[in-house]
Amino acid sequence: MPLYTAYGLGIDSCLALPELVAGADKIDLTIRKERILDKPSEISQNKFFYWRGDRETGLHWQALGTFLIRAGKEIIIETVGGVDEEDLHPALLGACLAVALHQRGRLILHASAVKIGDKAIAFIGNSGDGKSTMCSAFHSQGYSILTDDVMIVKIDGDDI
Repeated sequence: MPLYTAYGLGIDSCLALPELVAGADKIDLTIRKERILDKPSEISQNKFFYWRGDRETGLHWQALGTFLIRAGKEIIIETVGGVDEEDLHPALLGACLAVALHQRGRLILHASAVKIGDKAIAFIGNSGDGKSTMCSAFHSQGYSILTDDVMIVKIDGDDI
């Protein structure tokens, strides 16, 4: 199975995830496909459904399938028939990875960020507010994009 690195985590994935950096020194998170038992019955009635237990969170998209995130250490995927694996990437690398990082105690922001000098400038807002557009505008002026849509904030003493 391919190994990747993202947000400081080593990721062992059953899916190819070319959006991530290849290779990892350690495994912190495992992504695998498996049947998920004990899903709430309300799933069948909703295009999107979310539930939370003591150490796990479930996310269900009618067109994709169900994702179960446990203790920030594993993401289990049960797809619906006929879904292309690449169609799973936005949900997996967006909401599901954000939930896993939150379960690991990280502060997650719905934000995009660019690097200006030795600083990060973040654009925070709702979907459609222009975070990605702002990053793209800075990128066209030669600045590096640090993240788009999901931003992890590490607080280390007095530094953020």
